Amino acid sequence: METASLFYPTKTRKPKDFYALMNLAIITPIQVELEAVLAKGSPCQEQILENIRYMHVPYQGLHHSFNLVLQLGGAKNENTALATERVMRHFSPQAVILCGVAGGVKDVAIGDVVVGTKFYGYDFGKVTSDGFKTRPESGYYSKHLLATAQSVAASTAWRNRCRNNQPCKVIFGAIAAANKVVAATDSEEYRRLKDDFNDTTAVEMEAVGFSQAMHFYPAIPHINIRGISDLLDGKSHADAGGSQELAADNMAAFVLELVYQLRIDNPHGHAPSNGPASHQQAGSTKNVVTNSTISAQGNVHIGDNVNHHYSGTAQPTAMNSFQDQKKAITKLVSQARIEKALEQLSALGITQDEDFNLEVVSLTQRWAKLQKENRLGLLSTSESTQQNNQIVMALLNLLGQIG
Repeated sequence: METASLFYPTKTRKPKDFYALMNLAIITPIQVELEAVLAKGSPCQEQILENIRYMHVPYQGLHHSFNLVLQLGGAKNENTALATERVMRHFSPQAVILCGVAGGVKDVAIGDVVVGTKFYGYDFGKVTSDGFKTRPESGYYSKHLLATAQSVAASTAWRNRCRNNQPCKVIFGAIAAANKVVAATDSEEYRRLKDDFNDTTAVEMEAVGFSQAMHFYPAIPHINIRGISDLLDGKSHADAGGSQELAADNMAAFVLELVYQLRIDNPHGHAPSNGPASHQQAGSTKNVVTNSTISAQGNVHIGDNVNHHYSGTAQPTAMNSFQDQKKAITKLVSQARIEKALEQLSALGITQDEDFNLEVVSLTQRWAKLQKENRLGLLSTSESTQQNNQIVMALLNLLGQIG
């Protein structure tokens, strides 16, 4: 896809391929948002992986050479949760940005950019004889990305990327989400926002699913950035007047300036050279030890006898301590290889107490049951995601018991 490039000039030679780049994921719910980001990029490479379309865009920042992995995640929390989990599993990005348009609630105008400091799932609760009782989902975004966003907002450089000259501002605040569009200020949903979540600046339909998926990758910075496309009342009229395109363009300008200025000092867990997964078979892993010359063909498991190929004087050492194996299992969890992680944990549990072994067996049975029900189509997407998340959390808790 050839587009007019508004990227800053590359200060170093352009990498020959995506292997030289650090993966950073950008997820957009709808097409107009994706197009706004692509319109500011250089030519992209498309990839179909497990029936999902990904776009890879090389991007030179101040501190890193990035491979931007763009995905059209779809509207609503469930779709976003699945999209986020897929992009984490396939590309192991060093940061993830959810971005798009949203409805303005407080202290914003059409075209403004909202940087989420926290999120609310405001439609979670219990219906009683006395009415609806709110039990919200909530959480915060990464401090490092927020600090970088504050730096971007303090300058005017990001405005140079915008295609319009209309005045707008950047607001930092709470973003609320539910699986419904709020299109009127006289609605029950709006009253709930004003009564129970009165610091909400914007409302959309993806923040909860995004944060639920990222909950299992606590070391990976993530953030939610939105352009204001309407003020709830008169949404259809505003959309018809081009407000979505305006909001998406401003959002994309801010996001790309944020990525340009971003510095990741301690990339977590994976070398920043994974590149598009088209260079691998779907579901496979690259068995390369970070910062090492050791590599192996095929999947390598703890305890396997492997003929390592290495150069130099450094000799490979076996992972024979609980801590080494714990790190290996944790990495499997981060790659969403839950079945393999349970297998390794079961082998590790031989020297643990009986209760530990029983918990591992129970989790393994729960995982097998979940996979069977998914194959038979007995669970909805939300039910499957919830059970998957519960198993992963229990697995991480078990890993925490290993001394």
